[in-house]
Amino acid sequence: MAKSKRKHQKKISSLKKAPRLNLLFSLLVFVIPLLVYGILHSSAVYGGDAGDLVAAIAVNGVPHPSGYPLYTLLGIVLKFVPLPATLAWKVGLGSAFFSSLAVLFAYLLIFHVWKNRLFALITSFTLAFYFPFWLYAQITEVMALQHALILALLYFSVLYREKKEDRMLFLLALLTGLSLTNNQTMVLMIPLVFLLVMKGLFLPGFGKRIFISLLCFFIGLLPYVYLPIAASFSPPVNWNNPVTLTAFLQVIMRQDYGWLPTVVVDKSVRFIVLKQYFLYLYRELTILGVLGIVVGIISSFWWKRGIVFPISLLLGAFLFGPFFYFYGASPSFDAMSDGAREKFIASSSIFLILFLPFGMEKVSGVLQGLLQKSGSSSSRMNIYCKSLSVFFCVLPLILFFQNITMLDLRMPSKVTHVLAEDILRTLPKNTVLIAQHDNVLFPVWYMEYALGVRSDVYATLPGELKDLAKRGMLKLSPNDVTAVLNADNDPDNPVHAVALRLPTDVVISESDYHGFLKDGKIVLFPYGLVLKYADAKEREMTKEQFVTKQNALLKNLSDPNHYLSAEKKERLWLLRNFPLFYAHAYSNTGYFIMYAYKDYALARTYFRKAVSIDDQDHWGYEGLGITYYQEKQYAKAREAFEKAVTIQPLNHNAYFLLYGSNLALKDDVSVKELEEFFKQYKEIYVDFNFGKTRVRVPRKSY
Repeated sequence: MAKSKRKHQKKISSLKKAPRLNLLFSLLVFVIPLLVYGILHSSAVYGGDAGDLVAAIAVNGVPHPSGYPLYTLLGIVLKFVPLPATLAWKVGLGSAFFSSLAVLFAYLLIFHVWKNRLFALITSFTLAFYFPFWLYAQITEVMALQHALILALLYFSVLYREKKEDRMLFLLALLTGLSLTNNQTMVLMIPLVFLLVMKGLFLPGFGKRIFISLLCFFIGLLPYVYLPIAASFSPPVNWNNPVTLTAFLQVIMRQDYGWLPTVVVDKSVRFIVLKQYFLYLYRELTILGVLGIVVGIISSFWWKRGIVFPISLLLGAFLFGPFFYFYGASPSFDAMSDGAREKFIASSSIFLILFLPFGMEKVSGVLQGLLQKSGSSSSRMNIYCKSLSVFFCVLPLILFFQNITMLDLRMPSKVTHVLAEDILRTLPKNTVLIAQHDNVLFPVWYMEYALGVRSDVYATLPGELKDLAKRGMLKLSPNDVTAVLNADNDPDNPVHAVALRLPTDVVISESDYHGFLKDGKIVLFPYGLVLKYADAKEREMTKEQFVTKQNALLKNLSDPNHYLSAEKKERLWLLRNFPLFYAHAYSNTGYFIMYAYKDYALARTYFRKAVSIDDQDHWGYEGLGITYYQEKQYAKAREAFEKAVTIQPLNHNAYFLLYGSNLALKDDVSVKELEEFFKQYKEIYVDFNFGKTRVRVPRKSY
């Protein structure tokens, strides 16, 4: 009797301590990732959309469609944090906070469902240190907030399913609306949230419950009101200027970006992209994580608490992963495309990682069953089970040590900062910069609007040149600009027709050309990291004058490889092409010298410098090959062209010139192989003309 009483008192004491213990572990689960993310995140913007988002926050503006009003408003609040730090650092701290909050929600969800603290800790820390999740915890992007909202919706959906409390449903409706104002891909959450809560929807009071839920949902959409209000003040970052209903709908419906892939993609390409998705999971989750998830998915179909929760997780993993990958597949497989797709892998992986407790529960149950059958003592069973628990803890530790060095972004992210600085430093006053690439425009905007560097420079995209007309900077009306940009008389680059009419200096970031002449006069020439439209004096530049001017600019450029090591350049995909911008500055110079002044030996020195900066510069290898080809050094030309097509298999120019080199070398075997290759892809590889270099491919075989 006394023993039973002591046991009961001990249980009561344990229950009294439980809330404090739960609070302690919850704090640890939140604070540990927050400290890691906070220490390692950068004071500069990352690649991709980060610069645009922070620049919009800096000027209370409108980011690119769909406007991301919730993220922008939260960023504006963070702008006023009284710390001596850059805006990128402050907004990045918000990403660290929301990712840590997501980890906390994962912990609370798993602990609530399994009542097993170890399972909850292992799962939440696996998520915290999983590469794409950790990456977006440290950069100024919308994904960290999206991850927190995904897990909050899952957690409160499970609570509502169990407790049937209307206030929980109303909170879910509010969070769903809010989530759509952060990133519209959150629409994919609606089916699985509905699956989890539908059991409680149809209880007595259905009509009132649905009405209030819809009201809460629309209240959650209110951040969209920010867009026309912000646009009415004409901030410098103001995509589509959504002050009218038409423009507002154009932004939130992403009419400029679209919901469908921009090009028709063959099913075989879609399956290649899908294969990349699964290979990514295998590589980043490690074999241990993949096995745990697979076992968890299989065993979840026999879960004693029903099938709805695991089906919801599977649905989320499918919609955010394979479905989205297959639907949004593009034929591009460069680092930028991989980086853009990586953000969606992170969201999909959340649902997959939540299957780990199912796997751990199954493995633990099997082990206990085997030990019982073998007649092991309770003490030995206890030792084995604790050993298994330690083994499960290995996964988050592996991920932590595997990723911590790579995800120290304090130095790598600075490469965006120095690129923008190197571009802006060289430009004449009141220059118009036409940026051909987001990774040029967005860091420049950040430097101008967040850091106040060279605010006299007007940076824009080619398609936005009509805004210059609205501002009175062109001797053309906005309609005239639109007509010129769409003109058929200059299909290669109608932007020239607009740029040449601007009453100020105009430069354009790299494109598919390297400068050119017209009627023997220079029109566009390499100018540091960009290309400049020549003024009256520059049209007559001699080779010596051009080389002196360009060398003076090039020698003051930063070394991108100082900030981005070879290993990080290979893995941090959205930073991958920043060294290429520097390499292209030299390869552009080489091309211009080669075609404007016919000095192949001098051009070759610039091509060699280009490929030394970035050995993935296929333009540099192509140019190097052309210099040898023009001097009839066909063996060296072939070697350079082979490197170019190895790096970029879609480099048509290099393929044709490789064919010409093999013809000149009388390499009949290689010629025949390339003819078969051209025949196989005859829609792509037809006749080719590049400056003075012309290679005509025999068409009779077609």
